[in-house]
Amino acid sequence: MSSLEEAIIARDALRPPETITSLEPADPAPELGPLDRSDRIDELEEMVGDSGLAASLVDAGWTPTQLASAFEGLSTENAAQAAAWIAQTNTVRALLGEVKTAADRISAIVGAVKGYAYLDQAPVQRIDVRAGLDDTLLILQHKLRAGVDVMRDYAKQLPEIEAYGSELNQVWTNIIDNAVDAMGGRGALEVRAEPTEAGGVKVTICDNGPGIDPGTLAHVFEPFFTTKAPGVGTGLGLHISNNVVLRHGGEINVESKAGRTCFTITLPPHIPTQPSRADQTPADRPLTSSDSAQ
Repeated sequence: MSSLEEAIIARDALRPPETITSLEPADPAPELGPLDRSDRIDELEEMVGDSGLAASLVDAGWTPTQLASAFEGLSTENAAQAAAWIAQTNTVRALLGEVKTAADRISAIVGAVKGYAYLDQAPVQRIDVRAGLDDTLLILQHKLRAGVDVMRDYAKQLPEIEAYGSELNQVWTNIIDNAVDAMGGRGALEVRAEPTEAGGVKVTICDNGPGIDPGTLAHVFEPFFTTKAPGVGTGLGLHISNNVVLRHGGEINVESKAGRTCFTITLPPHIPTQPSRADQTPADRPLTSSDSAQ
């Protein structure tokens, strides 16, 4: 925001001829390759005497011919003022575009967080699993954008299911976060959702990491079992995920080989009848910590 304020102040300090303030390039800014853009900047720099101004004018779509025509009849001083004003105006527009983009992203993240936690909603509701998966991927975008390609494959006709929405989203978080860590932050992540014959939903999350060896695979859902370095993982993530899925009357399975690991979560259309949380013993009650898994 400070950059925008500085750009507006810098522009308003200029006093170009009134005939210049309404001028626009004849054509939209062209798509220029690095070399063509550099050559165009050099041409305009000879006219305006500043590489920064020249670059801004090029990005706004100005060509040497258009600029020469616009400045025809102006003194050298007035032409310099005009060029600076046009360049600063383009900078202001670009920064306004960045502010709008940032605001849109913030709005999307706030919406995702609200959907992720199911704020202002009852603990149990009818949910669209696809929305929960998308919210989770957006929440984890800071980890994914470094080099993880995400492939979504959602069935068009996917039934809503009865679920503890925020707890189910913790399952997606634990599994996806583990997958990104297993791939070292770079690789391919596949997220699929499809209906089951029983009217429920099956979610499959796969990564192309190194895989899990059979000895480790047999223990991944055990509490406090982790292959991460001390202080990095608690070993509770997949244990929590397993408990949450079981609480929903579903099941979670994992298959792994070198180059491909897939977690499959199958959920029924309705949560089975069970004791309330208040009546459950600590052993029965699923953990809901946000700690990451293996």
